[in-house]
Amino acid sequence: MNILLLYATNSGGTQQASQMVASLLQEKGHTVSMKNPKESKTDEIAGADLIIFASPSWDYQDKEGQPHEDFFPFLESLKGKTFENKPFAILGLGDSSYAHFCGAVDEFEKVVQNLKGKLVVPSLKIDGYYLRMDENNQTVRDWGSKLIAVLPTR
Repeated sequence: MNILLLYATNSGGTQQASQMVASLLQEKGHTVSMKNPKESKTDEIAGADLIIFASPSWDYQDKEGQPHEDFFPFLESLKGKTFENKPFAILGLGDSSYAHFCGAVDEFEKVVQNLKGKLVVPSLKIDGYYLRMDENNQTVRDWGSKLIAVLPTR
């Protein structure tokens, strides 16, 4: 499969988790293009067999629980478009001490719904990535394995 993994990061955790997922997918023969959403075009969604959104949750313009600001122009470009039954997966890093824990995941789920896409696995919300790295990396690997299990094999 041709997979587009769009990620943004502040402290590197989302990039690290995204690279782990990309490696797992590549080991199974899938082609993964990892990009910052600022470097991506809307038409790349149409050409991908699966789209993964990965982001920390952030306070953007005084609104807590938002995706990384790099996503906003890309998400704006998706408004009014549909990708009926296009497969998506969502990975988010956050901190449960905030009122909107992994709110970026919730925002992305709304985007997928508006695009008429479908989530192929339940979204992943990681709490305090760097605070429990071994445990959280295992959670990311487990999620990646669940994602691989629902994808067609080559």
